[in-house]
Amino acid sequence: MVYWFRCSIAYMYILVYLSTIIECKFNCSISPYLRDRWYLVNQPRTILRVRRKSVVFKEPGKETLRYKCAESKGNTFLLRIRDYRPGYHGYLCIGFAYIAYHARAEYSLVRLNDPSIGHSLMGPLLYRGDFGPMSLNDVCLGSSVPVYSYLQRTSPGCKFPKVLRHSWSTSIKIAWRVSFTKSDFTLTLMNGTDVLFRCEKRDKHIFQLRASSITSGQDGILCLRIKSIRNDPFYDFEIARMNSGSTEMGMIMTIPRGKPFHMHEDCDWIDSPARSEFLYTLPKA
Repeated sequence: MVYWFRCSIAYMYILVYLSTIIECKFNCSISPYLRDRWYLVNQPRTILRVRRKSVVFKEPGKETLRYKCAESKGNTFLLRIRDYRPGYHGYLCIGFAYIAYHARAEYSLVRLNDPSIGHSLMGPLLYRGDFGPMSLNDVCLGSSVPVYSYLQRTSPGCKFPKVLRHSWSTSIKIAWRVSFTKSDFTLTLMNGTDVLFRCEKRDKHIFQLRASSITSGQDGILCLRIKSIRNDPFYDFEIARMNSGSTEMGMIMTIPRGKPFHMHEDCDWIDSPARSEFLYTLPKA
């Protein structure tokens, strides 16, 4: 009986401990409309990459800061870099506020904890690692000195990896072949028609592509996830569509000509499982 009681207590302790870990790991998600590549309006050479659970800040000639999102409440986020310095974790608390009065910016970015080292807005505040996980209520106490900046999305434009810049045979049913150049993607249909897309945005393996004036007053959009395949005797790349569609057998999404398109907000299948097609080269005769 005593043995059973001790085991039960130990089991409950483990459950509580694991639930704490799970809560710390999964209680943060950044909204789709914030996930993009931004720069600070007053510092145009800086880059702020916002993803679902991470934020990366790059400043020319300085250390790249790679934060993981630890906790969120609305548009307020507690970010953390583990073991930023020996014995210390780095924490940053920031808030995004939508603005409608600025000529270029969409959001203001506000620091919600005191500066510590490095960049005044994005530099981490150090906490000893043996303090345990810090919460939003522990860190986001406001800054003694107002620190903020305006955010603007980077201009459309991206490049395909050099290894992709070829013509490929494909398993896509409506396509005879596809071709990549530095910034263009050409979808050659079975009837020989070429549909030319320009690479607008890239986030790791996902590419946002636009075909101008695909129909009267409409642009065509493709969101593609492209990954290389290793050690496959037949296929070189896996390609999956991340958007619903209304033209070319439902593959291409149409939007009003010139309308801005935001990858993580408008590629409507981006967080859903997608059926993969393949790219391959035919053996030479």
